[in-house]
Amino acid sequence: MISSAAKNMTISSLIEIQELLSKKDMASWDLCWGQLENDTDIRIKYYGAYITGLVKLISDKKVKRVILISKDRAYFLAGFLAALHAGVGVVISQTDVPSILQNLLQPGDSILTDQESLVGTIDCCISMKNVNFDSDSITAFEPFNPDQSFITFYTSGSTGDPKPIVKSITQLNAEVSDLHSKWGLNKGVFISTVPHYHLYSLMFSLLWPVCSGYPLRRFTYCFWEELLADCVDNNYIISSPIHLCRLPSLEQGLQKPIEYIFSAGAVLPPAAIETSQNVLGVTPTEIYGSTETGCIAYRQQFKAAEPWTAFQNVMLKSGIDNKLCVKSDYLPNADYFQTEDMVSFEDDNKFHLLGRADRIAKIEGKRISLVEIEQKLQKLDIFNKIVVLEIKTEIRAELGIIATLSNHGQHRLDVVGKTKFINENRQYLRTYFDGVVVPKKWRFVDEMPVNEQGKSPQSLLKSCFM
Repeated sequence: MISSAAKNMTISSLIEIQELLSKKDMASWDLCWGQLENDTDIRIKYYGAYITGLVKLISDKKVKRVILISKDRAYFLAGFLAALHAGVGVVISQTDVPSILQNLLQPGDSILTDQESLVGTIDCCISMKNVNFDSDSITAFEPFNPDQSFITFYTSGSTGDPKPIVKSITQLNAEVSDLHSKWGLNKGVFISTVPHYHLYSLMFSLLWPVCSGYPLRRFTYCFWEELLADCVDNNYIISSPIHLCRLPSLEQGLQKPIEYIFSAGAVLPPAAIETSQNVLGVTPTEIYGSTETGCIAYRQQFKAAEPWTAFQNVMLKSGIDNKLCVKSDYLPNADYFQTEDMVSFEDDNKFHLLGRADRIAKIEGKRISLVEIEQKLQKLDIFNKIVVLEIKTEIRAELGIIATLSNHGQHRLDVVGKTKFINENRQYLRTYFDGVVVPKKWRFVDEMPVNEQGKSPQSLLKSCFM
C-alpha cells in the first residue's frame, strides 16, 4: 500500500487542464507519450511548438468551434488544448461518418483530424498532420479561464435526436482530481481498449494520466493479445464489458502486475469478472455514471449483487419513481440532476440499480435511443408500426424489433425473402448507427400483441422473442 504522505504528494502535483501547456516541459511530454525516440512524427517530438502552430491556425481561420476527430491521443489532446487556448469551443464527435458530421456542423466550425480520408470529403476539415510550425518557437502559454471554456459531447436523448451535453473545464478538473485522489499512485502506465471520444475514456485514458504525469499509450488497443504483449509493471487498463468478455484465457496468468482494471458502460457479467481475475489477477473496478453527470459510483464485484458506492464528493437521493438524483462538482450547478435509472438505497452512499425508466439502452457499452431507431425506420414506406426493445440474456444485451408491414413492405418481404429483407434494413440502419447497436432480432407480425386492456407491455412484446 502507498503511504498517505506519498499519496498526498502525488495528489498535490496534479496539474489542472488549463495549466498543462504552462507547466509541462518537453521532458514531461516525452514521458507522457512513452518511447518517442523511435517516433518519426516530428509534431509530437516538438509538442509545445506544434500546438503553438495549431493555435495560430485556429486563430487565423477565425474558427468559432473545433470538432475533434483523432484516433491518436497525442493529436487529440493537441487539438483539444489548442482550441481552448485559442478561446474557441470544442466539440467531441463520437463518429467519423461524413453524413453525421455534416449534421453537427455550424457556421464557423472546423474539423481537426488525423484521418487523411476525411480531408477533402468535408470542406471545413483540416489535417492535423499538415500544420506548419517552427520547432524553435514555443508560445509562453498562460492558463485560460476554466469556467469559461467548454466542451460539447453528443449523446442519445429520449426524443431520438442527438443531445448536446456541455461541460466546463472546471467540471472536468474536479473529476480528474477525485479520480486521482481515489486511485492515484506514484507510477503506472495507462492502456485503453476504449476510444477517448467518450467521456469515460476521455477522463480515464487521457485527461487523468496527462494531468497527473503518467505515461500512456497513444492508440486504442483492439486486441488483447497486443495489449498484453505491451504491458509493463503497474498498468492501468481502461476497458469495458464488451472487451472484458472477450479476454482470452492464458495457460499462465499475466506476469506483469496490473494495478487497476476499469470498466464502464454496462454491468460486468460474472464470467468476465472471473476471467479477469484468472488471467490478469485483478477484479475489475466498475464505474457507473453518464455523460450528463460524470462519474457517480464504483464497485468491485467480489460477490453477487455488490452495491454501488458513491464517489466521495457525490451526493445522492431518491427522486420520483425511485429515480436516482445526483449532485456533484461534475455538474454545471448545485442542483440535483435526476437520472432515468431506478435505484434502491442500502444507506446514503450505497445503492443497487433496478433498471432504466426511459427508453435509452446500452448495447455493448454504447448508449442508444430506441426512439431514434424507430424514427429512422419509420421514414421508410415498408413499415406501419415499429417497436424496438432491449432484450437481455445472461451473456449480453441486444436489440430486437417487432413490426407490422405496409402493403409495400409485405410485397418486398415476399419477393426477396426474410433474410435479405432483414439484411437490407440492417444495412440501412448502419448508415446512421454503429454496427454493434443495429438490432439483430426481427419479428414481423400482422398485429402488435396486446393484453386485455389493449396495451402492449414490455413483457408481452419480449415474449415474441422467446
